[in-house]
Amino acid sequence: MAEKGARLQLEGVARQMFIDGKALTEIGEILNVSRQTLTDWKARTRRGDQEADEWDQGRERKRGRLERLQTMFDEQLDAMEELPPLRRDSKMMDALGKLGALIKTWSEAERIVKEVRAMVEAPEQKSVSADDLRRIIKESYGV
Repeated sequence: MAEKGARLQLEGVARQMFIDGKALTEIGEILNVSRQTLTDWKARTRRGDQEADEWDQGRERKRGRLERLQTMFDEQLDAMEELPPLRRDSKMMDALGKLGALIKTWSEAERIVKEVRAMVEAPEQKSVSADDLRRIIKESYGV
């Protein structure tokens, strides 16, 4: 187990790992901290009558960005489709186009991050070279 008093050093790291999607058990194994200790740290961040603690809120904010953009896009598209064609204007179309482009860019970025993580975390992979990263980016973006 981690040394007593290591909370100040490890709690922030554990919180970020949780926000990034790791499970408490996995975080505990990596940081050498018990799952119960992590649960206690996490619970201490709950304020008053909030449904979720700060760790869960952070994870939801991070995880939900792309999904929230997709929801906004769908809502705007639905609203436009309900309008008569002559009431749909260029501002609406422009906003919808920009949301669509942003969703595409973020989706592609997430795909690249997953590919790089898989490459880095592969057991047979000792290190990822700059050339490997350039290749992934070139294949993804054509630059």
